[in-house]
Amino acid sequence: KLEECSDIDCNQTDALTYFSKACDLKGKVGCFNTGSILETNLFYRNPSQAQTYYRKACNMGYKPACFKLK
Repeated sequence: KLEECSDIDCNQTDALTYFSKACDLKGKVGCFNTGSILETNLFYRNPSQAQTYYRKACNMGYKPACFKLK
């Protein structure tokens, strides 16, 4: 999971690419993880876009994403 990725070698660019592709393929956890990166990563920070991905995950029934919606 993204939360477990604390090593400096974790590649957020690749993670963002693959999670967003998973989201495009209707993967609710991919949508949630994309939102998490967009909410917290200093280089890719985009809170409004993060909300879009959280909403997609919530609409797919992923409850943790619903709690992130503002």
